[in-house]
Amino acid sequence: MSRNDPVTAFPAVRTMHEMGLPLSRIVLTPSHDFYALAQNEAFRPDWFITVNDTDVKAMAQSHIAASLISGPERAIAELKDRLHLSWDFDRVLGSHVHDREFGDTAQDDIPLFLAHEIMNLDKPIKPGLFRDLALTFGQASTCSQTLERHIVNSCITARSDYAALRTMRSFMEYGLDMDVFITVGTTLLDSFTPEAVPQHKTEALITLRDSYTDHLTVFFDDSRSNIARASQEVICMQVPRVDDDLRHALARSP
Repeated sequence: MSRNDPVTAFPAVRTMHEMGLPLSRIVLTPSHDFYALAQNEAFRPDWFITVNDTDVKAMAQSHIAASLISGPERAIAELKDRLHLSWDFDRVLGSHVHDREFGDTAQDDIPLFLAHEIMNLDKPIKPGLFRDLALTFGQASTCSQTLERHIVNSCITARSDYAALRTMRSFMEYGLDMDVFITVGTTLLDSFTPEAVPQHKTEALITLRDSYTDHLTVFFDDSRSNIARASQEVICMQVPRVDDDLRHALARSP
């Protein structure tokens, strides 16, 4: 999807053809918002990637998995046909609806947060916008006819202790398999330091990237600070934080 007209889009289309990208459809809407077209099933994408913050938020409002791409050029210097997808949990694979169940300030109150997670340990967290995409990638991996793993999934989250257990319970409910599950920091009372999370997540990413050297590592997170640090090392997809309208819509969904 592009806002170029057919003339200005021609060089880009030719370049993509020369790169061997298997394009099945091109939508050029120079005078329209193409996320409005996404409401039509014929144009609705499974995953929308852009560098435009307004577009990515609009797509998310339409319940479409959308992300802002960033990362170092060296990350894509070598063509690789395998993927290592590393996911944050809250607001990515899981919905942030549950955060509101116990108040807007509870994330800053670690004892209250842990108490909420313990009380709801057997209750899966509602799926986030990227749950279905992660399932699609997981199915593509398990359908491979070879023993080689072309897609590897990992989860790197600041959740630990009972919060981590609830995350794993949610994965079971989603039917989503994780090859690697990493918790950074700790949520035990006063020992949790949010400002250290970006560095801890990036260190974990570097370890995984160096372990899966034949895979292209892509990291999904909703936090600008986490993305800013991680994008110095790997390709990153920043997931938009949706507003209250979408939050209530998700809360009403099964």
